[in-house]
Amino acid sequence: MMDIGEKYIYVTGEQEIWLVDEKEATYKVANFEHNLGLVTLGKKGYLLLYSRDHAIKYEGDEYLVGEIIICKDDDGFKPLKLYEIMEAIDELTSRLVDAYFDGKPVQAFWV
Repeated sequence: MMDIGEKYIYVTGEQEIWLVDEKEATYKVANFEHNLGLVTLGKKGYLLLYSRDHAIKYEGDEYLVGEIIICKDDDGFKPLKLYEIMEAIDELTSRLVDAYFDGKPVQAFWV
């Protein structure tokens, strides 16, 4: 198995999943800081960071359709090992729902 080192998960606004280094993750989170949202993802200590500007309230629930950074909570935001990346992606995809916003079908993360 290839060793990719430790990475952060970045989900683009187009729902693409990228693995990024600390510099790129820090840059992305800095763009969220003015309105940072944080959700615990699963029971393993993964954190989902996002801009609350990308959250949509619908019928009492909140959905994310924008950029997301996923990291580990270990005395601060830390990158993930390969097996953690796989677990976090599984947790993320288990909470995706099909939704329609402005008449357009999208997959959104249910907060």
